[in-house]
Amino acid sequence: MEQRTTRDSAGLYPTRVDRWLGVIAAAYLLLALGVPAWLLGSAVGSSQPIDLGLVALPLGVLAAMWAIAYPCEYSFESDKLVVRSGLLRIRIPLLSITRVEPSRSLASAPAWSFDRLLIRYGRTQRVLISPREKAAFVAELEMRTPHLVREGEALVVAQGWKTPEEKRGGV
Repeated sequence: MEQRTTRDSAGLYPTRVDRWLGVIAAAYLLLALGVPAWLLGSAVGSSQPIDLGLVALPLGVLAAMWAIAYPCEYSFESDKLVVRSGLLRIRIPLLSITRVEPSRSLASAPAWSFDRLLIRYGRTQRVLISPREKAAFVAELEMRTPHLVREGEALVVAQGWKTPEEKRGGV
């Protein structure tokens, strides 16, 4: 029997969204749209000039947040993991991944949940992600990275494996 996942037909793994974070985002969306609408509505027929900064500020903040936070998704190219959060795209060569482990870090990340995966790659880089279908994501990542092996809940570099950076640097 084929396993169903929430991965969409384009091969994307959307982010998991914590309910409380979704509620905060929805509340800010209503506020960012409601305040300017209320200000503009109250200015109609009034002799008082409207402060356009009060209208533009929440809309500008909303646009900036949207540009960096939506959509938030993860996908695989032939030899890369692509992490997308709005206009930001991080392309991680699969062979440079050195560790993948569960995390509940509060650090800023392209993730809408605190049920996360910490992915370490290169010498010191790392990214936190929160795929909605975490088990399916890890299974696909494991299949695409033969140099990683399971160690408990983590994927770690197999003994004796050298990253491309280590091979070039002679480490």
